[in-house]
Amino acid sequence: MKTLKKFNEATYKKDFKELEDLKVLLIEKIDLLKQLDVKDLTELEEYILKSTGFKNVQMSATAIGIEKEYNRILEINKLLQDKISLNDLNKDYSFKKAFLDKLKTKHSTFYTSAELDTLNRLQQVLTSYNNLTIEERGQLAININGMMINPFSYLLR
Repeated sequence: MKTLKKFNEATYKKDFKELEDLKVLLIEKIDLLKQLDVKDLTELEEYILKSTGFKNVQMSATAIGIEKEYNRILEINKLLQDKISLNDLNKDYSFKKAFLDKLKTKHSTFYTSAELDTLNRLQQVLTSYNNLTIEERGQLAININGMMINPFSYLLR
């Protein structure tokens, strides 16, 4: 299991707000597709071309009177940019837990195994040092070469 090092809540909230805004557009797109009795854009385009026999989808949509709906669906698709889909939502149009977990993971930084090992060793050193009495701590010296017994310690006399 990964251990969390840092969670960037500011960027998470920003992305979540953007996804909430995109969710409104996705729901609008779903409603438009339901009005036209199709499941997705591909099926809609096939239906449009089949209805008129034309090769141009835009002209076909105009000919059968659904140009406004078709253009709005295309516009919404451009805005969504595959950032969110119906598969990311529950039946009540709330975000699925897996989708939110993925978003949280995107904004999280985790410790590597080497960092965890170092952190654990340092924690052991701190625990050992903190278990010393004040007098015992005074017998230690820390310099550029590391920790050693203080050369002026009564223990070395």
